[in-house]
Amino acid sequence: MRVNAAFVRYSLAEKANRSLGGIPDERKRKEEFQRNFKELAAASHLLHAERKRIGDSEFANVNLEISKPLDGEVWPWPVNGEAGKAYVTNPESDSFFRTLVFLKYGVTFRELVWELEQDPQTYRKWIRVHEYFYRFRWGKASLDDLKLKFKLTHFQIIVQGLDFGLKELNEWELADCLDEICPCAQKHSAEYLKKLRTRIINACRTLASRNALSTTSDLPLTGSRMLRSPSRH
Repeated sequence: MRVNAAFVRYSLAEKANRSLGGIPDERKRKEEFQRNFKELAAASHLLHAERKRIGDSEFANVNLEISKPLDGEVWPWPVNGEAGKAYVTNPESDSFFRTLVFLKYGVTFRELVWELEQDPQTYRKWIRVHEYFYRFRWGKASLDDLKLKFKLTHFQIIVQGLDFGLKELNEWELADCLDEICPCAQKHSAEYLKKLRTRIINACRTLASRNALSTTSDLPLTGSRMLRSPSRH
């Protein structure tokens, strides 16, 4: 298999970590957690080293582009919080909210906000993301219950693995690989994964150029809700 060994090791450690919730005995679950934590930490260190060795690869910044803030936006928030304090934040400033935008519609947070400025009908999409965020946040739905364009587990493992060999595998090799390392622990369809990988690659390759659109405009903007600088007298 032509997949980076560090990526495989990290994925297997992640898979093992997610399976811990299925251990009914609390003492055994804690023991397994401690054992797997060490492996996950070591595997994460090796994967980071491999990522650094590869350098600025094609898909290294996908998550940063998905969560990229608006022009002038202070993000992430809070910037200078007090140690030991938890802060209530705007859901839209949460990186998971911005990830949901992409998983649901295949567009970035910046793109969706820009659409809001152009077409009032886009608010239906905006409200739907808020609904999904609320349902997941309060345990009313799992990610598998939400109707998403991309399922988070498969999206994450494929995006992360594209720079580590998953892009070069044929569909049968890809299915065999995910059968082994994917946290969903299910049998994968080669045809489904072939189409999914193509959709993910096409969506992610243009992220940087799509995010290059400006969310700043010169005043005045008739009927626009864009942030305006305060007048000075």
